[in-house]
Amino acid sequence: MRCCATEAAQAPIDMGTTLVAIKYDKGVVVAADSRTSVSGYVSNRFAHKISPVSENCVLCRSGSAADTQQIAWITSLELLDRQYRHGMKPTVSQVAHWVRSVVYESSGSVSLLVAGYDEGTQAGGIWSVSTSGALLEEEVYAVSGSGSTYIIGLLDHQLIDRPEGLNEDDAIAYCKKAIELAMSRDGSSGGLVRIVVLNDKGRREITVYPSSDTRHGTTESIELVGFAPTSKD
Repeated sequence: MRCCATEAAQAPIDMGTTLVAIKYDKGVVVAADSRTSVSGYVSNRFAHKISPVSENCVLCRSGSAADTQQIAWITSLELLDRQYRHGMKPTVSQVAHWVRSVVYESSGSVSLLVAGYDEGTQAGGIWSVSTSGALLEEEVYAVSGSGSTYIIGLLDHQLIDRPEGLNEDDAIAYCKKAIELAMSRDGSSGGLVRIVVLNDKGRREITVYPSSDTRHGTTESIELVGFAPTSKD
């Protein structure tokens, strides 16, 4: 039997990643950075943290890479088996509840977002799954990973109670900006910005490559008072 008291007594787990999922009027957009680290060592700068688990649904992964990869693999096999047996595509809710059951029974350190497009409701869906197995449906957006703390206030301000809603371009722009801002402050997030759009047309992927110092418009060095001057060699 799972002991909640033991889990609550543990120190917070640093899920070194930034994940964002945002609903818009015709679907959902998800995004992630691409850095995988082992403690302070960057083991992979171009990792894929958004795993397709069905035609209409993806699993956004943060936490232990081994644990989340195993969950994504088990989920995709289970959903494929169900589709062959019953001839029906799973809804985003069904996928989320299955992932929740896997996480609850495991002892891995994970924090996941399940996002996709439902043909029945013709709308996008977002569910968050915590490391304890808790499952929450998100109405507007969801974030996860260590970089999320740097952007959640911005997304609250920009997206909550927005009267006109969002279109696809808006959702892509917000996801891109949120991941870039998180990567600029979070030492465990970095690399590329990977974006996936899910709607009635299927799944579309976008990769945003990092540019040079676009925030300040210059790549020249700056001399800091009290520090040795920059080498001119």
